[in-house]
Amino acid sequence: MPPAVRLPMALAAPSLESNGLKVTALRAPDSQPGRAVAQLEALNGRTLASVDLAFGGGETRAEALIELPVELRNEAARLTLGGERTAGATYLFDDRYRRKTVVML
Repeated sequence: MPPAVRLPMALAAPSLESNGLKVTALRAPDSQPGRAVAQLEALNGRTLASVDLAFGGGETRAEALIELPVELRNEAARLTLGGERTAGATYLFDDRYRRKTVVML
């Protein structure tokens, strides 16, 4: 098996928080600290936000919060881990991540 540093990382499903999206990256166990960058993109490919994820030595999970106004979060179409070219490093958004606006009269 290749060393953990050469194994691909993956994204868990992001969770909605009151002020943004909580992003979780996963990796194989490694005694060394590591870093990853998650990018949130719109349907047209425009980068909406970027966040650094830091793994401590021995940690297999790193989390960070992407703070966005609802209007930008509703444009989110894809979350990717920079430098990773696997299906596990890409998360595609659907309507459950969009907040609907309602007008009450």
